[in-house]
Formats: sequence, structure tokens, C-alpha cells
Amino acid sequence: MKGQNSLPRRYLSFVWYWVRRLFFTLKYRGLIIRKNTSDFKAFEQIFLFKEYLIDIPFTPKVIVDAGANAGYASIYFSNKFPNAQIIAIEPEESNFCVLESNIEKYKNITTIKKGLWHEKTQLFIDDPNSNKWSFELTTELRAHGIKMPTITANEIIEEYGQVDIFKIDIEGAEKELFSKNINWIKQVKIIIVETHDFLKEGCSNVVFEALPNSEFKHFKHGENEVFVRKQP
Repeated sequence: MKGQNSLPRRYLSFVWYWVRRLFFTLKYRGLIIRKNTSDFKAFEQIFLFKEYLIDIPFTPKVIVDAGANAGYASIYFSNKFPNAQIIAIEPEESNFCVLESNIEKYKNITTIKKGLWHEKTQLFIDDPNSNKWSFELTTELRAHGIKMPTITANEIIEEYGQVDIFKIDIEGAEKELFSKNINWIKQVKIIIVETHDFLKEGCSNVVFEALPNSEFKHFKHGENEVFVRKQP
């Protein structure tokens, strides 16, 4: 009986996967999902696999989505917390255009076209022709670099006050972000960060050193490291 049932289950899983792939065309429920990019995978992780479905013991008022890409995480948070103010930060031009289109009807989402960094400076987007969520920010001008301004986490805190949820997916730039000028961490309740040690060695170590167990409860959820500030 076990052998007879295993094939149908695998078959149904296979069929269901490709039904979803066909169903999520260029637009799904008004959202732009670009062909031949990482958009579908990002959409799937956020809306189907609930990458950001975590237990939050309060109602957040301010949420920062750093590395917003096409805006799916911002839209997820907006639907879940419709009264929250959401700041979506995305530096790359084509991503930002899709982000603006996707969040057009979400009045509680504000967009910022800058790169999140530990200081005010000018950075370069390395290899802007790479997959839409795999480019890196660098201080060096390389063959395919595009210059862009930065915004710091401290600036965001100064502008919006305490941040309840700070989601960070910035392709290795978390190493610099958590290395210097980290006063902003004191004003954040929950930090959700995807670390990219395969891009920059030591990213995880830097993040964990900046967010010690004495101050934060830590657990892993999907590809993210989640840090929840402990109550005093």
C-alpha cells in the first residue's frame, strides 16, 4: 500500500508545482512577476511558503523592508498589518520601477531608491545585468557598475523613530551594516535578516555579534535569521 500511494503523491506534487507556475503569469492579482528573473521564486517564498510569517507579540507600527526588490515583502506586510507604515528601500533601477508599480495601491508603503549602508556615501551596483535579486553593492567602480546614493539605518531611525520590524535582505551588505555605526539597533524590536556568507565571508558572524543573546531571542525561519528583542 505504501508503495502504491507514493507515486500518486509525487505525481500530484509535480502537477501542482507546474499548475502554479502556469497560473502565476506576468501578473497575479495585479502584481508584476517578470519572466526569466528571480521574481517567481521570491513571490513563492513570500506568499506561498510564508517566509515572513513569524509570531509577533504586538501590532507593529513601523516596518522597514531593506532590499525590497519587486515589493513582495512590503505588500505581504501591508496586507498583514494594514495600519503599519512601511518603508521599502531598493537601489536597483529596474527593480525599483516594478516596486513602484506593484505598491501603487498600497498607500501605507513609502519607497526609497537608495542602498542601505553603514554610512552616507556613493556606492556602485556591481553587475546590474545579473538576476534581479543577486546584484551586490560595492565601493569600487567595476566594469558594469552603476553609481547610486546610500541611506543609513540611523537616518531611518531619525526620520521614523522606533522601528518595529526591520527586514534586511541586501546581498552581503549586511556585513558592513552590522559592523559600524550600529546605534540604530537599540531602536529596533525585531530584525529579520538573510545572511550571505557565500558572497562575503563572515556575514553571519558580524550579525550575531551585533545582536547578542543577552538582548535578542534568535531563531531561524526559512532562509532568514530572526532576532526578537527581549523584554527588559
